[in-house]
Amino acid sequence: FYTYSGTEGDNGFYTSDVKVTPTDGYSIAKTLSDDFSAYVTYTESDAKPTVYLQKKSTGQITEKAALSEIKIDKEKPEGENASSGKTYYKKAMAVTVTDDNLASVTINDMTIDVSDGKAVANLVASGEKDKYVLKAKDSAGNARVVTFYLAP
Repeated sequence: FYTYSGTEGDNGFYTSDVKVTPTDGYSIAKTLSDDFSAYVTYTESDAKPTVYLQKKSTGQITEKAALSEIKIDKEKPEGENASSGKTYYKKAMAVTVTDDNLASVTINDMTIDVSDGKAVANLVASGEKDKYVLKAKDSAGNARVVTFYLAP
């Protein structure tokens, strides 16, 4: 009875707003107080979305209908102490990556443990200017790659 459209990510996520369109001959609304239209848009995740349909030919309105879960994640993982192209002059520092749906983080191809949407890597400067490539990806497939440097 419905079609979902948006940019599909990984693991059933969308990485954009999601438009829900009813089958031909019907209009749709999220609540009875909304205007019925050709589609409704979801801008964030909704575990239990519901809608009402109105048959165009008769004006008859259906009972509230449950939709499948809509999972939306439009944001790339964020890094603290990890700006592309920047050199950090410190003996040691922690690089933190966060995202509600954080799935994986690597620094120079070394896997960093992810727990509760957060990963922390403790880096120690060698005697040289060291290059680090941080790659972070969330469950929706949003990815961030950052190259930075650490020097004593």
